[in-house]
Amino acid sequence: MVTAVALVWSACGHGGSSSKGLEVSAAIDIGQSSSGVATGEEAVWVADGESTVVRVDPETNSIAGRISVPSGAKNLAVGEGAVWVTGGSALSRIDPSRNEVTGTVELGEPQGLAAGDGSVWVANRAGNGTLSRVDPKTMEVAATLKVPPMPDDDLALPQEPGQVAVGEGGVWVSDTRVGTVSRLDPDEEQFTQTISRLPPNSRALAIGAGSIWVAAEYFAARADPDRRFPETLEFSDNPLPSGVAVGLGSAWITNVADNTLTRVDPDTNRPTRAIELQETPVAVSVGFGAVWVAGQQGLLTRVDER
Repeated sequence: MVTAVALVWSACGHGGSSSKGLEVSAAIDIGQSSSGVATGEEAVWVADGESTVVRVDPETNSIAGRISVPSGAKNLAVGEGAVWVTGGSALSRIDPSRNEVTGTVELGEPQGLAAGDGSVWVANRAGNGTLSRVDPKTMEVAATLKVPPMPDDDLALPQEPGQVAVGEGGVWVSDTRVGTVSRLDPDEEQFTQTISRLPPNSRALAIGAGSIWVAAEYFAARADPDRRFPETLEFSDNPLPSGVAVGLGSAWITNVADNTLTRVDPDTNRPTRAIELQETPVAVSVGFGAVWVAGQQGLLTRVDER
């Protein structure tokens, strides 16, 4: 069943002020649970955590296609002319013009991913923690790079890379075990910076407004790409963030503790508006002039500024 419901739910405040409120302008039932959401290539894409990617038309707020991914569909990224999805032990490429999988490569234990700088980048738990560089045209692994440990870490435990993002001078990969984000220079294929003292068990990573944004268990943080230590964001009295995205001049954090989406002002690091969601948020993305939140039970919520 597909529903596109024009609803307006009242925005609740967590401090700060803004002339713009938030409204839920559509709620689209994709018919299955969600694990990730991404925007681009003229559509909003939702992964179900199992074997399907759902394509949603942002103009009509309706489902425009379902793509079966035999290798699994957990994490999503859009870029380099395709939609990318990790699941099981593989990375798959979806051609958005054909709505079908056109390539798959086995990687081991893929986690988060990003596309940019001419490559697809996959965080991989295999090999004691690596970042895989994949050629978007040939689907060949061009490089496998060891994720660096936390500075001054003498334990030499295996790394557990989780999320990837491209921007601010490189490719960034988080380590969910120790709470770090490291920057790779894609030209030299060397890690040049590691930001530590981030919350462990990170769930999402975003780049924008000149910063690195991390959503993790019980905390959200913002980090300057040229400094070692981050700043914790106080966006909720009961923080349990599940996702973070940057766009439309703001940072956006989803919170599973109270099922909310909070807008954060990058100039002040303070929340300006929050809106209650109909179900538990899993992931968030910004695109087509709106914020899109994937829900745990399969509801894709569109939030607009008004």
